[in-house]
Amino acid sequence: MRKIGILAGLVGLAAVSATVASAQGVDRKGFYGDIGANYSAPNQSITNGSFTDKDTQGGIAYVLGLGWGLNDSWRVGLQVDYMKVTDVFKNDEGPGIDGTVMFYTVAGTWYPNPKKDIWVRLNLGYGSDKIEFSGASSTASGFAGGIGVGYDWLLGKEKAFAVTPYISYMDLFKTGDFGGDLSGEGITGKYAAFQIGVTLGYKH
Repeated sequence: MRKIGILAGLVGLAAVSATVASAQGVDRKGFYGDIGANYSAPNQSITNGSFTDKDTQGGIAYVLGLGWGLNDSWRVGLQVDYMKVTDVFKNDEGPGIDGTVMFYTVAGTWYPNPKKDIWVRLNLGYGSDKIEFSGASSTASGFAGGIGVGYDWLLGKEKAFAVTPYISYMDLFKTGDFGGDLSGEGITGKYAAFQIGVTLGYKH
Protein backbone atom coordinates (compact mmCIF):
# COMPACT_ATOMS: atom_id res chain seq x y z
CA MET A 1 0.00 0.00 0.00
CA ARG A 2 2.86 2.36 0.76
CA LYS A 3 4.28 1.94 -2.75
CA ILE A 4 0.86 2.61 -4.30
CA GLY A 5 0.61 5.81 -2.29
CA ILE A 6 4.08 6.91 -3.37
CA LEU A 7 3.34 6.31 -7.05
CA ALA A 8 0.00 8.09 -6.81
CA GLY A 9 1.71 11.02 -5.13
CA LEU A 10 4.28 11.32 -7.95
CA VAL A 11 1.56 11.31 -10.60
CA GLY A 12 -0.43 13.87 -8.62
CA LEU A 13 2.61 16.13 -8.33
CA ALA A 14 3.09 16.11 -12.07
CA ALA A 15 -0.58 16.82 -12.76
CA VAL A 16 -0.62 19.80 -10.39
CA SER A 17 2.69 21.14 -11.70
CA ALA A 18 1.44 20.99 -15.26
CA THR A 19 -1.18 23.62 -14.46
CA VAL A 20 1.36 26.15 -13.14
CA ALA A 21 4.55 25.58 -15.18
CA SER A 22 5.42 28.16 -17.81
CA ALA A 23 4.96 27.18 -21.44
CA GLN A 24 8.05 27.12 -23.63
CA GLY A 25 6.49 26.02 -26.92
CA VAL A 26 8.52 23.07 -28.18
CA ASP A 27 7.96 20.52 -30.92
CA ARG A 28 8.64 17.12 -29.30
CA LYS A 29 8.20 15.00 -32.40
CA GLY A 30 11.28 13.13 -33.61
CA PHE A 31 14.44 11.59 -32.18
CA TYR A 32 15.65 12.43 -28.68
CA GLY A 33 18.44 11.26 -26.40
CA ASP A 34 19.60 12.06 -22.89
CA ILE A 35 22.32 11.12 -20.44
CA GLY A 36 22.58 11.91 -16.75
CA ALA A 37 23.21 10.92 -13.18
CA ASN A 38 21.27 10.77 -9.96
CA TYR A 39 21.67 10.20 -6.25
CA SER A 40 20.06 6.84 -5.59
CA ALA A 41 19.00 5.53 -2.17
CA PRO A 42 18.27 1.83 -2.71
CA ASN A 43 16.74 -0.70 -0.37
CA GLN A 44 18.27 -4.10 -1.10
CA SER A 45 17.48 -7.56 0.20
CA ILE A 46 18.63 -11.15 -0.30
CA THR A 47 16.35 -14.04 0.66
CA ASN A 48 17.29 -17.68 1.29
CA GLY A 49 14.27 -19.69 2.40
CA SER A 50 12.77 -18.01 5.45
CA PHE A 51 15.85 -15.83 6.06
CA THR A 52 16.05 -12.30 4.60
CA ASP A 53 18.94 -9.86 4.97
CA LYS A 54 18.31 -6.17 4.17
CA ASP A 55 20.54 -3.17 3.71
CA THR A 56 20.40 0.42 2.41
CA GLN A 57 23.26 2.25 0.74
CA GLY A 58 23.15 5.55 -1.11
CA GLY A 59 25.32 6.37 -4.10
CA ILE A 60 25.53 7.75 -7.63
CA ALA A 61 23.68 6.02 -10.45
CA TYR A 62 23.81 6.75 -14.17
CA VAL A 63 21.10 6.79 -16.85
CA LEU A 64 21.01 6.78 -20.66
CA GLY A 65 17.89 7.18 -22.78
CA LEU A 66 17.11 7.10 -26.52
CA GLY A 67 13.73 7.32 -28.18
CA TRP A 68 11.20 8.98 -30.44
CA GLY A 69 8.63 11.69 -29.85
CA LEU A 70 5.31 10.49 -31.26
CA ASN A 71 3.68 13.90 -30.81
CA ASP A 72 3.81 16.82 -28.39
CA SER A 73 2.27 14.70 -25.58
CA TRP A 74 4.05 11.34 -25.85
CA ARG A 75 7.58 10.00 -26.14
CA VAL A 76 8.55 6.31 -26.25
CA GLY A 77 12.10 5.05 -25.85
CA LEU A 78 14.63 2.74 -24.26
CA GLN A 79 16.34 3.54 -20.95
CA VAL A 80 19.37 1.98 -19.26
CA ASP A 81 20.16 2.60 -15.56
CA TYR A 82 23.41 1.56 -13.88
CA MET A 83 24.52 1.59 -10.24
CA LYS A 84 27.51 0.11 -8.43
CA VAL A 85 27.33 -0.61 -4.69
CA THR A 86 30.05 -1.81 -2.31
CA ASP A 87 30.13 -3.54 1.07
CA VAL A 88 26.38 -4.10 1.41
CA PHE A 89 25.23 -6.65 4.02
CA LYS A 90 28.49 -6.08 5.89
CA ASN A 91 28.64 -7.43 9.45
CA ASP A 92 31.10 -8.44 12.16
CA GLU A 93 31.62 -11.85 10.57
CA GLY A 94 33.34 -10.54 7.46
CA PRO A 95 33.34 -8.14 4.49
CA GLY A 96 30.21 -7.15 2.64
CA ILE A 97 29.07 -7.82 -0.90
CA ASP A 98 29.76 -5.66 -3.95
CA GLY A 99 26.96 -5.36 -6.46
CA THR A 100 26.12 -4.01 -9.92
CA VAL A 101 22.48 -3.29 -10.67
CA MET A 102 21.22 -2.67 -14.21
CA PHE A 103 17.77 -1.72 -15.50
CA TYR A 104 16.82 -2.13 -19.18
CA THR A 105 13.37 -0.68 -19.68
CA VAL A 106 10.94 0.74 -22.18
CA ALA A 107 10.17 4.30 -21.10
CA GLY A 108 6.85 5.98 -21.92
CA THR A 109 6.88 9.73 -21.21
CA TRP A 110 3.64 11.72 -21.02
CA TYR A 111 3.30 15.51 -20.97
CA PRO A 112 -0.12 16.15 -19.31
CA ASN A 113 -0.26 19.58 -20.96
CA PRO A 114 1.57 19.49 -24.32
CA LYS A 115 2.22 23.25 -24.13
CA LYS A 116 4.15 22.85 -20.89
CA ASP A 117 7.31 20.99 -19.96
CA ILE A 118 6.33 18.86 -16.96
CA TRP A 119 6.26 15.13 -17.65
CA VAL A 120 5.39 11.78 -16.07
CA ARG A 121 7.36 8.67 -17.05
CA LEU A 122 6.52 4.98 -16.70
CA ASN A 123 9.24 2.32 -17.09
CA LEU A 124 8.69 -1.39 -17.65
CA GLY A 125 11.27 -4.02 -18.51
CA TYR A 126 14.08 -6.14 -17.12
CA GLY A 127 16.62 -5.73 -14.34
CA SER A 128 19.70 -7.64 -13.21
CA ASP A 129 21.69 -7.76 -9.98
CA LYS A 130 25.27 -9.05 -10.06
CA ILE A 131 26.92 -9.65 -6.69
CA GLU A 132 30.59 -10.34 -5.96
CA PHE A 133 32.01 -11.68 -2.70
CA SER A 134 35.21 -13.45 -1.60
CA GLY A 135 36.34 -13.97 -5.19
CA ALA A 136 32.99 -15.44 -6.28
CA SER A 137 30.20 -13.87 -8.33
CA SER A 138 26.56 -14.53 -9.08
CA THR A 139 23.83 -12.86 -11.14
CA ALA A 140 20.04 -12.89 -10.92
CA SER A 141 17.43 -11.06 -12.97
CA GLY A 142 13.73 -10.34 -13.06
CA PHE A 143 10.87 -8.02 -14.01
CA ALA A 144 11.51 -4.34 -13.29
CA GLY A 145 9.62 -1.07 -13.49
CA GLY A 146 9.48 2.47 -12.28
CA ILE A 147 7.80 5.86 -12.34
CA GLY A 148 9.14 9.40 -12.32
CA VAL A 149 8.36 13.06 -12.85
CA GLY A 150 10.56 15.80 -14.26
CA TYR A 151 10.77 19.20 -15.91
CA ASP A 152 12.52 20.03 -19.21
CA TRP A 153 14.43 23.32 -18.96
CA LEU A 154 14.97 24.09 -22.64
CA LEU A 155 18.16 25.71 -23.93
CA GLY A 156 19.39 27.22 -27.20
CA LYS A 157 17.75 29.23 -29.92
CA GLU A 158 16.07 26.17 -31.40
CA LYS A 159 15.35 24.69 -27.94
CA ALA A 160 17.10 21.51 -29.04
CA PHE A 161 18.83 20.94 -25.70
CA ALA A 162 17.29 20.39 -22.29
CA VAL A 163 18.53 20.20 -18.73
CA THR A 164 16.01 18.04 -16.88
CA PRO A 165 15.83 17.67 -13.10
CA TYR A 166 13.73 14.68 -12.05
CA ILE A 167 12.73 12.34 -9.27
CA SER A 168 11.94 8.67 -9.82
CA TYR A 169 11.35 5.33 -8.17
CA MET A 170 12.85 2.19 -9.79
CA ASP A 171 12.11 -1.34 -8.61
CA LEU A 172 13.61 -4.75 -9.45
CA PHE A 173 10.55 -6.43 -7.99
CA LYS A 174 11.99 -9.87 -7.36
CA THR A 175 14.73 -11.78 -9.08
CA GLY A 176 14.89 -15.42 -9.97
CA ASP A 177 17.45 -17.58 -8.19
CA PHE A 178 21.03 -16.35 -8.29
CA GLY A 179 23.18 -18.42 -10.63
CA GLY A 180 26.94 -18.70 -11.02
CA ASP A 181 28.68 -19.54 -7.74
CA LEU A 182 25.32 -19.48 -5.93
CA SER A 183 23.56 -21.76 -8.40
CA GLY A 184 21.24 -24.24 -6.71
CA GLU A 185 21.18 -22.36 -3.40
CA GLY A 186 17.67 -20.96 -3.97
CA ILE A 187 18.75 -17.39 -3.14
CA THR A 188 16.73 -14.50 -4.59
CA GLY A 189 17.16 -10.74 -4.41
CA LYS A 190 15.24 -7.48 -4.49
CA TYR A 191 16.29 -3.90 -5.23
CA ALA A 192 14.24 -0.69 -5.05
CA ALA A 193 15.54 2.89 -5.18
CA PHE A 194 14.37 6.47 -4.96
CA GLN A 195 16.40 8.71 -7.26
CA ILE A 196 16.93 12.47 -7.51
CA GLY A 197 18.94 13.53 -10.53
CA VAL A 198 19.42 15.53 -13.70
CA THR A 199 19.90 14.68 -17.37
CA LEU A 200 21.20 16.57 -20.38
CA GLY A 201 19.07 15.89 -23.41
CA TYR A 202 19.05 16.62 -27.13
CA LYS A 203 16.10 16.56 -29.51
CA HIS A 204 16.65 16.49 -33.27
